[in-house]
Amino acid sequence: MLVLYYYMFVKKDRSINKVVKNRKCNWQSLKKSRGKPFKFNNSSKERQLSINTTSKLNVPLLPKGKRRQPVIGTYKYLLPYFTLNKYFKVLALEKRGWTLQENVDFIHSLGITNEPIIRLLTTPDSLVDKENNYRVTAMELCILFYKYGYELYQLKTKKNEYFSNIYFMIKKNNKLVVNKEQLTLINKNSKKIINF
Repeated sequence: MLVLYYYMFVKKDRSINKVVKNRKCNWQSLKKSRGKPFKFNNSSKERQLSINTTSKLNVPLLPKGKRRQPVIGTYKYLLPYFTLNKYFKVLALEKRGWTLQENVDFIHSLGITNEPIIRLLTTPDSLVDKENNYRVTAMELCILFYKYGYELYQLKTKKNEYFSNIYFMIKKNNKLVVNKEQLTLINKNSKKIINF
């Protein structure tokens, strides 16, 4: 009964239907199926290649440096970053082995090693729980802001695209410049580009 009640309020989204119907489809140019079933080649190598390709389409690989960029943030945004371990360092602990102290130690290690840039994946709503308490990501930000002097930048490309959950954290004496869809990190005092 509950399932029927739920479906009573679901509305049809006709926007895709209108887009297809408002254009001419040249059905004759499409070859008819010969009735033979398609054979899926489902090897683990091909699956991994597909996952990596899809991840690269959804994750801006900026800035392009020699070092892997550390990534912190809310778990639900981290999945594509785990597959792109050539470009990113993501903290991964088993849930049963994870402690808040280990997490804090990891954040301190990022600050102590003076990482030039840290990618943050979150949204403002994800920083506070329903009881109005800080979540782990907010605690990480407190450490990086107040103890290690990081500032937060949101990526906006030249095409005026915002990545609503991607931020970059850099030290206060540096600035981040977007130039032709590339990010550059520059020291404010010496005006030198920081290579990472």
